[in-house]
This record gives sequence, structure tokens and C-alpha cells, in this order.
Amino acid sequence: MLNSFIFQTRTRVLVGDDLASDIPSLFTESKNLYLLTDEGVREAGLVDHILSSLDDSQLVGIAADVPVDSDTVYVETVAAKLRNLEVDGLIALGGGSVIDTAKAVNLLLKHGGQLNDYQGYGVINGPLYPLLAIPTTAGTGSEMTRYAVIKDRESRLKISLISPFLMPDVAMLMPSLTTSLPPSLTASTGMDALTHAIEAYVSLDSNPFSDALAIEAIRLIHDNLLLAVKDGRNLEARYHLLVASSLAGIAFDNALVGCVHAMAHALGGQLDVPHGLANSILLPHGLEYNLREAEEKMQKLSLSLGIGKTAEDLVAWVKELGNSIGLPVSLKELGIKETQLPAIAEAAVLDGAIHTNPREANNEEILRVLLAAFHG
Repeated sequence: MLNSFIFQTRTRVLVGDDLASDIPSLFTESKNLYLLTDEGVREAGLVDHILSSLDDSQLVGIAADVPVDSDTVYVETVAAKLRNLEVDGLIALGGGSVIDTAKAVNLLLKHGGQLNDYQGYGVINGPLYPLLAIPTTAGTGSEMTRYAVIKDRESRLKISLISPFLMPDVAMLMPSLTTSLPPSLTASTGMDALTHAIEAYVSLDSNPFSDALAIEAIRLIHDNLLLAVKDGRNLEARYHLLVASSLAGIAFDNALVGCVHAMAHALGGQLDVPHGLANSILLPHGLEYNLREAEEKMQKLSLSLGIGKTAEDLVAWVKELGNSIGLPVSLKELGIKETQLPAIAEAAVLDGAIHTNPREANNEEILRVLLAAFHG
């Protein structure tokens, strides 16, 4: 039987290293622009590169304090401030937290209310202000997706905002902005992108369009992640990883993800585990859990990457990649206690990502996966 599916993307993508001068032309109908970034990006001197293209009359302010794990209180506070400044255009310069924060701020700036009013799909019913996303990491792919994930610190859960209206109007991929990323963040964000691509590829909602993007993203990460970790100034490797991250973003935006992301969301919400690091540790164990249901696709990946002939070879490669780039390989190494895992499992099975996992999962099964990841 032939599967029916919908594939959608709307973000215009600009790729290159001399793009800052193009920024004003992207906001011809906006009078008051605001830049969101984080302290690490500002300290790396990347903000100055962007500001050089804007005059003082266009840019009315900068928020350089976006948290690593942004939350609803921060978003709502910034949105209220920007409303008073009559902001009508946003620039997000940073990693996934910065871009997701900009999406959420844009939503409240345009439509008001609180973030919890907009949880789920189909709740946002109108366009937002123009948003330019400039990623400084090659991992989340948020510059290409309709998702924003923001932490609710009161419930210690992450809320998901889902709408095509959240997608940035333009994504500007400038590889040189990622060369200052330290090896550990290069590694964890690269594994984040790999997880997006692999989970999208084996997802129940995968389709030929998302598969093609996911496979190319996986190939580019296979060929370039270790190179970039070893030499952060390798601009060619940085270029390919940035493209791979965006390709993976489009893939999972359409095909969704699976149990690895469900567990990673729970770990981030309850124990503040960085998302890319959680994905890196969990990915081989999630693949082993899905081995029977996704065996044919996983075998195809092994063959296409030249790493082996079986699905098990793919799992072995993912494990070895995590080792070779110097990331922790167990949850125990992060200081997590085994007694905390049942609550994580419970939260994971309630996460929306679990519904497109190729194998059905319940609390007991997910807890077994977490225990395997705990011991590494």
C-alpha cells in the first residue's frame, strides 16, 4: 500500500560567510529590530559581526542573557519588554535555546498571553513578526523547524509549541560563526543533529522526502564531525556540519523523532541534562530498543555509510563515535542516580515524541533503556 504524507518547509536559507551586509534587506517592513543572543556568543565577539550591518535607528536593543535552558518566565519577561519598545522584527543569534526563545518571544509579542496558552499543535492561528535565525552551533536545526521547546520550571517539564508560523522567515548559515565552538560543544551538538536525522529516518512518520534529507545529514556528520572536534578551525568541516544540522532539522520537522528524544526531553526537564549530551548517551540504546522494528532501514544506513552490513553495525558505529569525540557514554557519569530513572521513564512516555517511535513503549520498557544508558 502506498503511504500518504505531507511535507512542508517555508524558511529561506542563505549559506555563506559574507552575509551580514544582507541583514537590513531582510527587514524592509520592520522599523524596530531586537537581537537575542547569549553570553557565550557575545564573549566570542560574534555579536559585533552582526551589529556592523545595522544602524542604531534600526536596532532598538539586545538581550545577551538568554539562558542555556530557556524557560517560560524569561520568555514572558522579554516579550513584555519588547512590546513596550514596539519591536516588529527579531534576530536570533545563537544555538537552539536562543532560537527557540526568539520563536516564543515572537509569539507572545504578536499574539499576547502566556506560553502555556499555546501548547500543542494548531493553537497558533496567525503569522508573527519577521524572524531571522543565525545558528552558531551545528546541532538543533531549530532554524528550520516549526517547534520551540521551552522549560516550565514550576512543573519541571518542557512545553512544546508547534506551528508553521513559528518557523524563521530566513535562516542564515555562516560557518565561520561556529569555529569558536569548543570541542565538547561541537561534539554534543553534532550528536544532537545525528539523533535528529536517525530518529527522523526510522520514524513511523518518515517519508521519501524526509528520508533523503536525513540520509544526507547522517553522511555529512559521519564524514565531518570528528574532523571538526579535532580541529575547530576546519572551515570545510564546519560548513558541512552546519548544512547537516539544517537538513536534519527539516527532516525531523516533517517526520518527527522517537524514544531517544522523549527520554532526552525528560532528562532536560527534570535534571537539567543538556539536550545534545542526553541524545548522545541515549542514541545507541534507543537504536538497540528499535532494532527489530527498524532493522531494514538501519541496515541500509550501515551499507550506505560503509560502516558494515547489519543494523547492529550502525549501533556499534554510534557507540564508537561517542567514544571517539570524548563525550560521556553513560548517565551515571553525569551524576544521575539510578533511583531517579523511574520518574524520567514516566515523563518520557508522556512526551509527544514517543508516538512516532517505530516500537511501542511503556514505562517498564523505557526504564530498561534508561538503565542500559545509566550503565553505558
